[in-house]
Amino acid sequence: MQCTNLQERLPASIAADHEELWVSVLENLKDEYGLATFNSWFTHLSFQEIKDGTLKITAPSKFIRECVINNYFRKIKQLVSDIDPNIKIIDLRVKQNRPSLVTKEKKPSFNDNSVIRVEEYESSTLASNLDRKLTFDNFVVGNSNKLAFMASKAVAEGRSNNPTNVLYIHGAVGMGKTHLLQAIAEYIGNNQPNRNVAYLSAEKFMHQYILSLKNNSSLGFREHLRSLDILLIDDIQFICGKSSTQQEFANTFNALVESGRMVVISCDRSPYQLELDGRTKSRLAGGLSVEIKPADFALRYEILKTKANMLNLNLSKDILEFIAQSVTSSIRELEGALNNLSLYANNFGMELNLRNTKEILKDCILAHEVSVTVDKIIEVVANFYGVTAKEIFSKSRESKYVLPRQVSAFISKQLTDKSLKDIGQALGKRDHATVIYSIKKLEERMANDKSVNEDITKIIDMIGAR
Repeated sequence: MQCTNLQERLPASIAADHEELWVSVLENLKDEYGLATFNSWFTHLSFQEIKDGTLKITAPSKFIRECVINNYFRKIKQLVSDIDPNIKIIDLRVKQNRPSLVTKEKKPSFNDNSVIRVEEYESSTLASNLDRKLTFDNFVVGNSNKLAFMASKAVAEGRSNNPTNVLYIHGAVGMGKTHLLQAIAEYIGNNQPNRNVAYLSAEKFMHQYILSLKNNSSLGFREHLRSLDILLIDDIQFICGKSSTQQEFANTFNALVESGRMVVISCDRSPYQLELDGRTKSRLAGGLSVEIKPADFALRYEILKTKANMLNLNLSKDILEFIAQSVTSSIRELEGALNNLSLYANNFGMELNLRNTKEILKDCILAHEVSVTVDKIIEVVANFYGVTAKEIFSKSRESKYVLPRQVSAFISKQLTDKSLKDIGQALGKRDHATVIYSIKKLEERMANDKSVNEDITKIIDMIGAR
């Protein structure tokens, strides 16, 4: 039976007859869940009163109370609200036994922690916490994050085969962990609205918990979280060392896992390095733990290309390659570099080229400067010519491998203090005479081919040595 028709089923005296409201709720629960479920759980609930916007009902045991709260509470609230929107709080507590002769009965207080202040947590939906731009569709996948992406997508689509119901994603700051957690919530919100999901940063979890203690509504906070199908907690490392918040998280986490719900955690370190209680740490470590590793050049380039398109920023290939090679610490800093360029292009009408890009980003590039090594030179040269380092090291005499090998030797001699012998060892264990010959042949080519000089200049710029 549809909830929108509830009021039609009630007598005109409903405002005065509060108990009739509860009878109507029970009838609708029977229609919704069937007689077997109704007899197992709802017939045990007893109406007490409606007062000051609070519906007070009791359960005969803690077990029945927790089952109703975890599985049917939202439906009860919906039915009650459809009949009387003025009821904002549902107080479901365990019925007190008759006091003994020697014990003074404690008068129940309906302002204590057992009051479930649902209205405070109904507004805490996933939509209010999400950046709608962080979706699976615009998450750029590469070798370093492919496993984390696949595991997250499986959770979102409800096809995860993880028997522990725990997905733990870890990696350095700015690697895309938040993007994946929010993408899970965004996907479920759009495609599976019946699944109850919440995304919280660790700081927000801590803030909400402290706020619930101050408002005398901590039970409502707990029961809201434990009614979820999926809980997503971002940057869990921030609750370590905060004993009360840490314990509250552990209790919530364990309750969800034990009831078969899904928990997805992100962190900047492996679960073994967390300062949590042994039981919680063991469960985190026993779940599916995947690491997002630093992005390689190819992935950084694709991320820049995708994000630039999202910003309607027209950047040439040499600019994208320069940024991808120069900013290596995190995806977040790549985005920061693009935002700076977008500011200059859109606000000042600047036409971006490699020269002014380097000027705009000079502080960012300076912060990421690293010492130039032969290995770094080989990596940049390989990416520039579209070959692999292994192919540069090979004995092949094909021109597509010979030129990158010669350029690597030439630039290594120019930019490092390594001996010719050391450079030869780095280039596939070649001797110093071979290195001398390679450099000589390249210099002859440079004298006759202007494009080779231009390529070497670009490569040196990409290395960040100028």
